[in-house]
Amino acid sequence: MLTVIRHRPEPNPDVEQRIRAELQSLDSLLDIRWFPNAVYNPRHRDFEGRYSLICNWPQSDKRWEMVQSGEIGDAFDSLGWFCEDIHDPESVPVAPDSIMSKVLELLGKCDNTQHPWRERMKELVEKNAKVRKQRQQEVVDRAEDIASTLWGFVGKHDETTVERLIKDMAENE
Repeated sequence: MLTVIRHRPEPNPDVEQRIRAELQSLDSLLDIRWFPNAVYNPRHRDFEGRYSLICNWPQSDKRWEMVQSGEIGDAFDSLGWFCEDIHDPESVPVAPDSIMSKVLELLGKCDNTQHPWRERMKELVEKNAKVRKQRQQEVVDRAEDIASTLWGFVGKHDETTVERLIKDMAENE
């Protein structure tokens, strides 16, 4: 008799923690949540869990009144599932390395009325570009300081740029 081993998707706390940190770096309202009964698998006659991208409600959201009154229990919106097709119980979960691509795909599908993601993502992209440029300039400044110090050690003082040093080193090889 052949025994079939069932491979059910299960929560993975280590991956979940890493993904949560990545999501929080994008936007403090984004998070990941495991739903143990997300999809029914008729082949195994059982429910299976899946991860979902969620957006916690900001404190200014009017729906908090429903949470406070007990009308609803959780203060978040589910933006999509981390699997290829939630309606297919055999759907492959998204690989951990592909999560950010899936997040951007799910955010792109938002209607941008209740969840104004386009503007938030635009601001995020602009902020990241500014930070990258600032960090790049800090590295260049530091490299120029190091180059100046090195020239001082060899007894020369030259207004040499990093680009010229790299060119000189390449020519001497």
